Amino acid sequence: MVGWLARTRTDPWARAAVAYLIYGVVYLVGAIMELDPARQRMFWGFVPWWLFYALGAAFILTFPIYISRGVRWLTTLLCLGVTIKALYLFYSHGRMLSRGETPSLYNWFFACVASGAVVVMFKAVNSDPLIAGEGSPEAHTGHDDAN
Repeated sequence: MVGWLARTRTDPWARAAVAYLIYGVVYLVGAIMELDPARQRMFWGFVPWWLFYALGAAFILTFPIYISRGVRWLTTLLCLGVTIKALYLFYSHGRMLSRGETPSLYNWFFACVASGAVVVMFKAVNSDPLIAGEGSPEAHTGHDDAN
């Protein structure tokens, strides 16, 4: 665990994984805070409400593993989704402010966390694969074998 966290200093993919993990935890905490009896019902007649929270927790725990391994296509898709979420939060809260309503402080915080995760994930996706250690970390030794 310590070695993996130490990688965040040099590896943009490890930083992106941590950023997505933080984003996911903030997202799930917000969803749990918004949970009320009206949301605790079956969806489509057969899907229990708690399944969405279980799947969300599973995504939070598994996606950072793939991100840290440099799976570029997945990180790109997740970065796009987080970008859309951040833009939507800023847009909806801007509309609330323009109508004179009080927006949620938690959602402003969530929008900032999402924006930070987008920046870190975008940097990983656009990083040099040799420096970033794309694929398995053991595959790249850091030496230039061409010379």
